[in-house]
Amino acid sequence: MNTNPEKNTGHYIHKITYNYRERVVGLFIFSAFVLISALVIIGGRNQHLFEKRIIYYMDVASSEGINQGNVVTALGIEVGVVSALNLTQANKIRVTIEVYEGNRNYIRMGAKASVNRLANLSEALIEIKSGSIHAPVLTDGTVIAVEETPSLNDLLLGIANIIQAADEHDILAKLETIMPKLEVTIENIHQIIAQV
Repeated sequence: MNTNPEKNTGHYIHKITYNYRERVVGLFIFSAFVLISALVIIGGRNQHLFEKRIIYYMDVASSEGINQGNVVTALGIEVGVVSALNLTQANKIRVTIEVYEGNRNYIRMGAKASVNRLANLSEALIEIKSGSIHAPVLTDGTVIAVEETPSLNDLLLGIANIIQAADEHDILAKLETIMPKLEVTIENIHQIIAQV
């Protein structure tokens, strides 16, 4: 900042002139502020921070793999997130889903939610499959019907129960006696195929 000593009239602020460096620094600071503001606005729009949200619910038997912040999709498009998990009077878990206002049209009357716990080990995939495209949009606060896939633990317990039941009936011991005969049969089939 330079002051001009030739002009002594008026307030000192009127005597200040800016040199080239000070103008470049001011322009740099101003452009950085504009760039950061633009990035915050664009990021907020991509993350749906400023968008109104519509609340829907679904009741599940187990909250395994469902956490706050899980993405909710419809037709492969992210339409919302899980915002809360609460226990209901019927001993079910009520999952609160916040759907972005702009994606509300994907959820129509007759919609069903699918909770797939086998597609990803760490978290469940939640997809809403809507009814007819001509059906009205689902109203705010509606409970959406749910189809749940069993978890990996449930499948392993089922397999363990089958093996245990087979062991109780000595099916495994019977298989051990049948195996040598089965090997001979397969060998005979190979010989017949080789002769043909």
